[in-house]
Amino acid sequence: MKNAILVIPSCLGLVTGCVTPMHTASGKPEVTVAASNAQVRSAVANAFVNSGFHVYSSDPMALVFEKNAGFAASMFFGTVFNPTAQHRVRVSLIDQGTNSVRVMMMPLIVSNPHSGWEREHEHSGAFAESDYLLQCIKADAEGTPRPQPPPEPPAAKAVAGGRAMQ
Repeated sequence: MKNAILVIPSCLGLVTGCVTPMHTASGKPEVTVAASNAQVRSAVANAFVNSGFHVYSSDPMALVFEKNAGFAASMFFGTVFNPTAQHRVRVSLIDQGTNSVRVMMMPLIVSNPHSGWEREHEHSGAFAESDYLLQCIKADAEGTPRPQPPPEPPAAKAVAGGRAMQ
């Protein structure tokens, strides 16, 4: 029983990830792109569609993308009403003047998607990945080379009987 109690917090860490504070004005992943609003919208849409998302909604100042969250997230965020959770990303586009657009991203996990009981959960564990994607979108819209991807985190060690296995 004691081992079962220890497994639940460690599994939640896999779903939510490590929270890294963002040092931006909004506290969320954001970037300012030196391109027109149309170029930025196109770069954002292409980046998300290429990552397996579909456009959920769109208006002049925002784009929202969705895709299935997979087994692990559905295990924790799925419910009796709808066992499938969704990844949803809200992208805000704020025109800053001549050829400059502020792009802010909010990654979410949605339980009971597309129902009256829908609930959005901030996925702050995805901020680092979102920041890298924003840097790629900025490079694509401005016509500059993409940045190097961040290094992979070290592999987790299996735990047996309270001790790490080597």
